[in-house]
Amino acid sequence: MQVLGSLVEQLISMLLIIFLGGFLRKKNVINKEITDGLFILAMNIGLPAAVITGMQGTMYSPDTFKMFVVVFAGSVVCMLLGILLSILACIPLKKKFPEKGVWIACTVAPNISFMGIPLFVAIYDESILFLVAASLFAANLIAFSILKQIVSITGENLNRKLTFLERLRPLKNVVLISTLFAFLLYLFSIRLSGPILNTLRMISVTTTPLAMLAIGSTLALVNIKKLIMDYRTYIISLLKLILLPVIGYLILSPFINDRILLGVIIICAALPTGNAIPAMVRSANNDETLASAFVVATTIFSMITIPLIVWAIV
Repeated sequence: MQVLGSLVEQLISMLLIIFLGGFLRKKNVINKEITDGLFILAMNIGLPAAVITGMQGTMYSPDTFKMFVVVFAGSVVCMLLGILLSILACIPLKKKFPEKGVWIACTVAPNISFMGIPLFVAIYDESILFLVAASLFAANLIAFSILKQIVSITGENLNRKLTFLERLRPLKNVVLISTLFAFLLYLFSIRLSGPILNTLRMISVTTTPLAMLAIGSTLALVNIKKLIMDYRTYIISLLKLILLPVIGYLILSPFINDRILLGVIIICAALPTGNAIPAMVRSANNDETLASAFVVATTIFSMITIPLIVWAIV
């Protein structure tokens, strides 16, 4: 119950910052340019710093390496399961590409970056970020390779084959590179100096408030009434927040005995859709509005579903 209480407190704090971001947007204190800047700072500065400092807290050993691999592999399984679930859900709904690509991406990609990291620190402590980084690495690898290609499937480029360089381009993102860099530091037992580590730690704490303000600013522009009336938001929320983690748990629990490792994998799978997905969809000339609606819906409903998932597995 103490863990659940800490989680609920963290969620309430995040929700209050989201409300603040929405209030500031309504009062024109924050505009689109500032919102984009907040996302860029959180994604390109704060998050890499959080990943590096989190992984610096764990020394290399065969046991910790095995734990990292288990979480990475389990997270990949959950994301592949998410692709399968969304494809199956699109059959009776008669969803076709390019909208089908948005459904798949929003079901698979978790918001580990902005919501997962602070939640895991509240549930466990900062040392858990080593394992969270494994899931984050898997999520970014899948998102900027497979999902990037899926959302790009439209009537115009359905049959066009991408060049080798075009396939590699999505992998050139700061989060993925910083996670790989942090893993190499861990693998070779390289410790950063005190001043550098302290600087990164100070920067890392800005990630959550910056991201929550930006999310709140984005929510302020959403037509909540229209969102509530759209049946698609409920289906995608059911897939992303409940079915995926529950089925993932049923599949993985016979193979993973460690409750902490299993908890990291399943909680990451239960997180709302990642905020990077609308930008990815926009760059592919797909339906950014629909992707943003799915992000908003899953973020709102996750305030209820995440405590339930944590209560059931932790």
